[in-house]
Amino acid sequence: MDRKIERALRGAGPDTTLLFECSSTPNIPMLYGGNVREITVPCLLRVSERAAMRALRTGAARIAFTGCVEATCRYPHAREFVDQRAARIKAILAQLGMTDAFVMPKDLPAEELDHLR
Repeated sequence: MDRKIERALRGAGPDTTLLFECSSTPNIPMLYGGNVREITVPCLLRVSERAAMRALRTGAARIAFTGCVEATCRYPHAREFVDQRAARIKAILAQLGMTDAFVMPKDLPAEELDHLR
């Protein structure tokens, strides 16, 4: 995962959001701006707290989980565990005073949401 993070963030600007995206998401054409990068994983549960912190240390201003859809998920009940993982990451970041470093797509700025359609 470390190499994927480093490749995704190579040359990224200071306000880059790194999206961890589930590969089970239906294929929807997505356009990403220069300040949004993505890493596709088989399941968002593969994104550990360590990987999230690594992404922030490597240069991402924010990280986000996107694409965990129960209807297309190959792992039953994964969404519940993904939400728990996201809550743990948010709690760690809150303790570090980085409350804005983890966002869900609904929390992204409008100019970045345009790229998630």
